[in-house]
Amino acid sequence: MPNKDNTLYENAEGNTSNGKGEFLFIGRNNTASESVRRALIQFDLSGISQDQMVESASLLLTISRTNDNILAPASLHLVSKDWGEGESDAPGSESGGTDATADDATWLFAKFDSVAWDSAGGDLEEIPTATDTLMNSSEVLQFSSEAMATQINEAIANGQPTISWIIIGDESRNQSARRLLSKESPEEADRPSLTLRFSPTTSIDQEALKQKVRVYPNPAISSQVFIEAQLSGVQDVSIRVKNLIGKTVFATELPSQSGEISTTVPVDKLPGGIYFVSISTADDKFTRKLIVK
Repeated sequence: MPNKDNTLYENAEGNTSNGKGEFLFIGRNNTASESVRRALIQFDLSGISQDQMVESASLLLTISRTNDNILAPASLHLVSKDWGEGESDAPGSESGGTDATADDATWLFAKFDSVAWDSAGGDLEEIPTATDTLMNSSEVLQFSSEAMATQINEAIANGQPTISWIIIGDESRNQSARRLLSKESPEEADRPSLTLRFSPTTSIDQEALKQKVRVYPNPAISSQVFIEAQLSGVQDVSIRVKNLIGKTVFATELPSQSGEISTTVPVDKLPGGIYFVSISTADDKFTRKLIVK
């Protein structure tokens, strides 16, 4: 579930929000001006180990109302600035928002009225992280892409405690608005949810194995890195290096060992970035983050 969400209401004063409302809005309503709505959503990543790798991610939101049944595009964009969810709670259908409170995200402010967005409507990456197409109010809005998993892995690897996205609907025409259920929805099953699928991790011996595995130098500053491990017995070993989207960029199999392995992995042809080194036996799998300079 999100740890916070909010709606940005297009507004010249930047003083409208809906931090505690039951609904989020995207697209345009039917007013002559200031009709754009955008939904912000954030998830807590602090409980995920830096050695875990997200293989796939899926974000689901429930649509509770539409202005029409015309196909409407929706896109998910990474947000680059921290933003707030205050105590504002819009009345009625919530489509017009209400007066922003301290730290609320608004059209002009990431946190009202102390931290401004660099760009009105939110500081976001122009290229969408994921897209979907909407029609009826009974539909579920779903975003899933390799880019989502990549962004989450990057955030975890860089020690970021949260990740935020903004949802943009069809802003090319009026009456394209969609109303989504927020994390304050009375029915828990209707609230936004982010589902993550992780690569397999080690069994109960993870901590013991962790003490016995070395991947160095890390960050990698030369043409290769060294891998050393103390295993519980004679076992075949599989080593894989994967990038942030889960693609294997190096693989090797080592025959039965005496309980120790010592090998090298070439990294001179890998682009600089964050990778995951997996060391697997029949009993365990250990994943270690590797930074290539």
